[in-house]
This record gives sequence, C-alpha cells and structure tokens, in this order.
Amino acid sequence: MPKTSNLNVMVLAKLQYLQDLYSKQFHLSISVFRQDGNEFSISSNQSLECAQSSFKYPGVCQNHLKRLLQQGETRLSTVIATCPFGMTTAIIPLGTALETDTMLAADFYLLIGKIRIRGVDDPISVSSGREDETKQYDLVEFKKIIQLISFNMDFLFGLVKQSKIPLGHTQPIEKEILETLTHREKEILHLVSVGMSNQEISKNLFISEQTVKVHVSNILKKLQMKNRTQLALYEIQTS
Repeated sequence: MPKTSNLNVMVLAKLQYLQDLYSKQFHLSISVFRQDGNEFSISSNQSLECAQSSFKYPGVCQNHLKRLLQQGETRLSTVIATCPFGMTTAIIPLGTALETDTMLAADFYLLIGKIRIRGVDDPISVSSGREDETKQYDLVEFKKIIQLISFNMDFLFGLVKQSKIPLGHTQPIEKEILETLTHREKEILHLVSVGMSNQEISKNLFISEQTVKVHVSNILKKLQMKNRTQLALYEIQTS
C-alpha cells in the first residue's frame, strides 16, 4: 500500500481543484501529464469526441502527442496544434527552472483544449454541460485563455518544485491489495480516474447512482483511503 505524505496529498488535491476550476470556467478539457507521457492529474472535462477517437485509433493520438513534444525540443514555449481529428490542443511545460532552454527538460506538461477552434476547422460549440449554455473560441481567444491558465499552473508547480515536494512519489503498489477488488470495483476505479462523477458512472455502467456510491465506498475501505481524489491518484499511479 503506498504511503503518500499528507502534504503531498494536499498539494495534489489543490492542484486538481485549480485544474477543475479552470476547466469548468472556460469549458475546456485540461489535464497534466508527466514527461514519460503518463497522466499525472485526473482529466477535467474530458472531451467525449477525443475519448471516442483515442479509443478507436489509440496509435494516432499517441503519435500526435509525441510530435507535439518534439516541436518543443529547441525552445521552451507553448505548442498549439490540431490533431488529425480536427481537435486543437495546447501543450505547455510546467514548473521549469529559468535556466531551462528546452521543453523536454520539464517534468510535467499541461494540456489545454481538445476543442474545435473557429477559423481552424468548422466551428463547434464547447458545452458547459447545460443545453442552454455554450461557448466558442477563435484562436486569439484561445491563446489568451491558455496564457492565463498556464501562468497560474506554472507558478504553483514552480513553487512546489522549489519546495522540493515529491509530487506523486510513492512506494510500489502491492498487487495483493489491488486484487482484493472485484471486477466491477476495478471498472469503477478506472472511471473515477478519468474524472467521471457517480452520475456519469451510473449511466456508463447502467447501474443506479446509489449502487455506484456503495462500490466507491467499498473501494475506499479496501484501499484504506479517505476520498475520491486519493482514489483517483491511486489508479493513475498504478496504470
């Protein structure tokens, strides 16, 4: 069982909260991933279109992400690109030292977007989850938004790095504990890790929301955890 310090968990929870807040405010998909390409945070406002495309053509999305990183080999900057499916995403290095001269030197990267931009492709509404509330961005607006989000996220990651807080550093996961989960509990653990609410999980698995709550409660007890944030981070670290 991984023993993560209270400070580590608190910092991760605060970073996740800020990410979720910006995602909700600007109706954009936001996530943070490590240098090795693995997810670090729970994806906020995951794009359904992106999720479907990446599931159907996983190699295409992975190769596109690698190309985005390669574009930053010679500079420390934001890279904005449109994937083969027409979705625009910005990738920004986080918490880098001032002397760093390439994007690849960063430990973490921020992904913002996964939307269709006016003037790049056919316009599409970016839904906030309510049928009567939508938002659209052109490239200029999008750049202003990512500048705001990335500045604040980078500032926080920089402070964390300067304070030498070991983000996400845990002891190896004990497989025996993971094996105590039932097949359904493992399904729900994964769906929690991609940012789904209890209501969304119930619709996805065709079970009641109350049943989902019971499963989540049982998972927390088995893994000796207190909340969904720890649960999701546990799944990310075991994937």
